[in-house]
Amino acid sequence: MRIVNGRILTPRGFVEGDLFMENGRIAQIGGQTETEGPCLDAQGGYVLPGFVDVHVHGAYGYATLMGREAIEALTARMPSQGVTSYLPTFAGTPEEHRRILQDTREAMGCPGARIAGAHLEGPFVNPERNGAITVESIRPPRLDTLIEMCGPDLRDVKMMTIAPEMEGAQAVVEYLADHGVVAAIGHTTADSATVKAAADWGATQASHLYNGMPPMNHRADTTPVGCFLDDRIHGQIICDGIHVNPAMVRLAVKFMGVGRIIGITDAMQAAGMPDGEYDFLEGDRKVTVVDGICRLPDGTLASSTLTMDQAFRNFVNVIGLTVEEASRVLSYNPARSISLMDRGEIDVGQLADVVVLTPQLILTHTLVGGQVAWKR
Repeated sequence: MRIVNGRILTPRGFVEGDLFMENGRIAQIGGQTETEGPCLDAQGGYVLPGFVDVHVHGAYGYATLMGREAIEALTARMPSQGVTSYLPTFAGTPEEHRRILQDTREAMGCPGARIAGAHLEGPFVNPERNGAITVESIRPPRLDTLIEMCGPDLRDVKMMTIAPEMEGAQAVVEYLADHGVVAAIGHTTADSATVKAAADWGATQASHLYNGMPPMNHRADTTPVGCFLDDRIHGQIICDGIHVNPAMVRLAVKFMGVGRIIGITDAMQAAGMPDGEYDFLEGDRKVTVVDGICRLPDGTLASSTLTMDQAFRNFVNVIGLTVEEASRVLSYNPARSISLMDRGEIDVGQLADVVVLTPQLILTHTLVGGQVAWKR
């Protein structure tokens, strides 16, 4: 497969010319390729690494908590927003975590985006900052509960959101880190000292920065402050203009730098769907979506309807990042944050997971392993 007439973003900047992919990987960048086979004309648009979403609960009418068939259907649709790798994310009781983790394992390798593992949002979070997670599903951090949910080797678990201030969290965070699982600080009341302690234990991310944590206040030492101050913590941001004010996104970029920002959707099954009422399976509740904003009956925000291609446009057009910077936030940073070293950038030998966008940043094609997985 060749992509011609595009502006190819590489680690060394933009390159004009052809992108040649062979055996599912990037084989040549720039120049002219005379090989036979399929050819895609980018028509002067951007050729960027595919997006990686490390925090997404669903979209297109499908939720991870619906089980394996829904995860497979979701996976098939994710390339339509430029996602080439993602972590199916779920919250719930330990029993639900165990069931959906197994469903995720069984769905891995199905057509569509690559399932890179699972993100468990809880159950070891703080009930004072539960957000849309039911208080009834929350459990105190315990190693035996973790192992019962995931198995002793934590196979296929890539990330867990945890509140580090809860008693027992240190042992869990250290166990996660020892097994290569990202511990993400979230649904928490942690102050900066606790964030630093969590980073010492091995935590490396903040789950949906600003959301599910005390707000910033010049008279209070809150979680976002701790995340800003510790260079070991990457901040996940829902850049939809709803969950986080654009000025606060710019503030996070200013404090943390582009290299520590990870764009996520935190989307639920209403993403890509019309406004209306939807089942919110965690806790068997209803969510009402009006103007793309998801709320529980009490007014609590419940995930989002953001897609990754819209997040990309928001980071560029609203926040003011360059195309190169936005690509890093939505591709390179999330991939590297979960130790995916073979994707997230366009370079020889990397997986041929690529998106093509118009000069106006409208997604036109998504390729997974050098094959067109979606086109407009």
